[in-house]
Amino acid sequence: MPMKGPFYYIEIGTSWNWCNGGVHMSYLKKAVLLFFFIGVAVVSILQIQPPVPLSQAADHSFSAQRAYAILQEIARAPHPTGSAENDRVREYIVSEAERWGYKPEIQVAEYALTGANRNLVTSATLHNIVVRVPGASSSKAILVSAHYDSAIGSPGANDNGVAVAAILETMRALTYLEPLKNDVIFLFSDGEELDLLGARAFWRDHPWAKDVGMVLNYESKGSSGPSMMFETGKQNGWLIQQMALALPHPVTNSSMSNAYEILNNDTDFTIAREQGVIGLNFAYGEGGYTYHIALDDLEHVNMRSLQHQGENVFESIVHFGHADLLEIKGPDRIYFSMLNQVISYPKTWSIVIALLITAVIVYTLIRRRKAQCLQWKSLGKAILLILGGLAGTWAMMYAIWSAVTMFWTTDMLLYRIEWMAAAMLLLILALISCTFPILQRWADLRHMHAAGVLISLLLLWLTTLYLPGASFFFVFPFLLHYALFVFGKESEREGERGWLLHAASAALVGWFFLPFLFILIHFLPLVFMPVLFTLFVLIGFWMYPSLLVLVNQGSRLIALGLVVLSVVLLGSFHYQTQPSADTPELNNLFFVENADTGSSYWVSRTGPDAWISTILQQPHETNLNDFIIDGGRERRVWVEEANYQALSSPQLSVLQDEKDGEYRTVELLLNTGRGAKDYIMLEVVDADVEEVQINGNAPDYRYAEQRNWNWRVRYYQVPVEGLRVTLRLKTTTPTAPVSLRLMDGSYGLPTGEQVASRPAEMIGGYEYDKMTLVMKSYMLP
Repeated sequence: MPMKGPFYYIEIGTSWNWCNGGVHMSYLKKAVLLFFFIGVAVVSILQIQPPVPLSQAADHSFSAQRAYAILQEIARAPHPTGSAENDRVREYIVSEAERWGYKPEIQVAEYALTGANRNLVTSATLHNIVVRVPGASSSKAILVSAHYDSAIGSPGANDNGVAVAAILETMRALTYLEPLKNDVIFLFSDGEELDLLGARAFWRDHPWAKDVGMVLNYESKGSSGPSMMFETGKQNGWLIQQMALALPHPVTNSSMSNAYEILNNDTDFTIAREQGVIGLNFAYGEGGYTYHIALDDLEHVNMRSLQHQGENVFESIVHFGHADLLEIKGPDRIYFSMLNQVISYPKTWSIVIALLITAVIVYTLIRRRKAQCLQWKSLGKAILLILGGLAGTWAMMYAIWSAVTMFWTTDMLLYRIEWMAAAMLLLILALISCTFPILQRWADLRHMHAAGVLISLLLLWLTTLYLPGASFFFVFPFLLHYALFVFGKESEREGERGWLLHAASAALVGWFFLPFLFILIHFLPLVFMPVLFTLFVLIGFWMYPSLLVLVNQGSRLIALGLVVLSVVLLGSFHYQTQPSADTPELNNLFFVENADTGSSYWVSRTGPDAWISTILQQPHETNLNDFIIDGGRERRVWVEEANYQALSSPQLSVLQDEKDGEYRTVELLLNTGRGAKDYIMLEVVDADVEEVQINGNAPDYRYAEQRNWNWRVRYYQVPVEGLRVTLRLKTTTPTAPVSLRLMDGSYGLPTGEQVASRPAEMIGGYEYDKMTLVMKSYMLP
C-alpha cells in the first residue's frame, strides 16, 4: 500500500527499488525539490564571486579605493608600446614608486621574435620598470609581475591597469609593515601585447632574473569576475599548500591549468615557466566583451574584481615574502577551491583512487547481475541511449549555435553571453524533458543509473590518464552517485528515502560543475559553446533520477514552458544587445597613403555602417595586402580613395651591399617620415631571407616551424637614429634586383582630413583602427 505524508506520495516498491517501476510525488514536494536545486545552483555560483571592497581599509592593508585612484591615471587613454601615452604611464608608475621610497630602474632593451612563421619578425624597443626591495634574510627573490602596456586602441583599464594599480597600492601598504624576509622584485613589463617581448627581455638580459625563486603574475581577460589562480607550472605541490594558507578568498582548481594549455594562450608567466621557474598566475575574465578594445575603460572596471585582484597580490606577497624559497618544487597536487578553502591531494593518488572506484563499481555490477537486477543487454541499451543523446544534442546545438552566430555578431554575443547561455540551457532542459518518456520506454531507472555510473567512470579514467588536473571532477562530485549504486538496497526501504538521496547526489554534481561551467562560458572562445551545452546534457543524465521525479508527469507541457521562457530570454538578449552606448557596435577605420602612386585611401575592416558610410560613400571590396604590408593571407577590406595628403614617407638607406653569387648581404637603415616613431614595417618581396640582424641582434627563432609568404619585420617604438637591419638574401639569379616595401604608422588619423566623431553607439576595434599608414617601395638593383 502507498506511504503518505504531508509532503510526498511515494509507492513502496517503485522506481527506487532497483528492480521495479515508477515514482509519484505531490506538487508541493516537487516545488520543494525544484527550489532546492535552484538554491544549490545559485549558492554554488555565488561562492566564487569576488569579495566586496572594504569601505575603509587600514594603511597597512590593500584598498580597492586607493588602487582605483591610481588606475584613473593609468587608464586615461590607450598606451601601447611605442606611444607617447606609454611614456606617460611609465613616468607615472616610476613617480608613484619613488613617492613611497622605492628606487625604480628602467630596463631598456630590444627584442626580436618570430612565432611559428619564421618569415614574420616582431621587434620593439622596450622599457621595463623594475624595483627590488631587499629582504631581511632572503632565500630567493619573489618576482611580482604585470604588464603596463595596453592593446592598440584600448585604454587598458582591466588589461592590465587593474593589476598594475593593485601592485602599486600593495607597494604602498608594504611600507607600513615589517620588512619581509625575502627580496621582492617588482616587474612592470612593456610589450606584453607584442608576443610578451618585455618579459622575454627581462629573463634574457636582466641580472636579477637569476635570483628569482618564484613568480606571481597578474592578468585580465575581461572586466569582472573573480581573480582566479589558473596556472602554476610543474611540481606545484608546495605552492598549492602554501597558497591555501595565504589567500582568504581562493578561486582555483587544477583543471584550469589543463584547459589553459589546450587553448595555447600565453602570459608573461609563460616566459618564467620556460626558464624552469614556477609560481602562481592570476586573472579574471568575465565581461570579455571589453577585451582589447576601447570599452576597456574606467567605466567598465568592477570594484569587486579590483579588490580580489589586489587582495591576491597583497596576501601572496606577504605570505611568500616570509617563506623559505630555496626548495619550493614538490610533487604535483590535484586541487580545487570550495567555500574559501583549497582542498588538495597528491597527483599520484589519482591512479589509486581510480583503481579503487573501478574495483568497487565492477564488483557491484557483478553482484547486481547475479541478483538479476541488471541485464547486460539493457545496460548496453541505456549506455547507447545516453551516448546517442549526447551526440544528437551536440549536432542540434552545433546547428542552433551556427544559426545564432549568423544572426548575432560575436561582439553582441559577448555583451550578454550569460543571457544567451541561459536561453540555450532552457532549450536543453526542454529537450531532456521531452526525451524522458522515450527513455522510460527504452530503459528503466536502474539501468540508466548504472549507465551514468559507467560513463562517469570512463571519464574518470580519461581525465586521470590525459588531464589529471580535471580528474577530481569525477571523484568528489560523484561520491553519492557511486555510493547509491554500490550501497543501494533492493528493498522497499529504499523507496521511502531514495528521492532524498538522489536529490543530494544531483545537488553535489551541480555544486561542483555549475561554477566551473559558468567560468568556462566566459573564458572559452564561442566556438566551444556547443561542447559546453552538450556537457549540460550529460549532467542532466547524471541527475536523471531527480529530474525524472520533477517531469514524470506533464513532460510535454513542461518542455513547452521551457521553450517559451527560452524565447523570452532570447528576445530580451536581442533587445539588450542592440547598438547603444552600453553595447556599442564595433567598426574599423584607418588611413593609408601610397607614396609610389601618389594616392590615399580610407580603409575599413568591418565594412560600411551608418558612420563608415559617411566616409566611404562608394567603397569597393578588396584584399588588404594590396594596400599595405600585411600577412599575405586573404583579408577582405572596404576601400575608397581619399584626398592625397603628401605625407612624409618612410626612408630607407643602403649602408652596405655585397654580392656573392646568388647570395647578397645588405645593411639597411630604416627611419620614419613625419616623426612616426610608433611603428615601421619592412617587406622583402622577391628574395628569400636566410639570416637577419636587427640593430645587431638576431631574432629568437625558438618557435619557428615554417616559412609563410614574404619575409617581414615589424618594429614598435622606432629609435630616433633609425633601425639598422642586416639581411643575407638568396636571389633567383646573381643579377636579379630585390624589391622592398617599407611602411610606417602612427596612432591617430591625419589632421588634414575632417572626420566626424564616432557615434556613441559605435566603438573602434581591430587592427590598425584610427592609424595612419604610409607606404613606399624601394629597389635594390
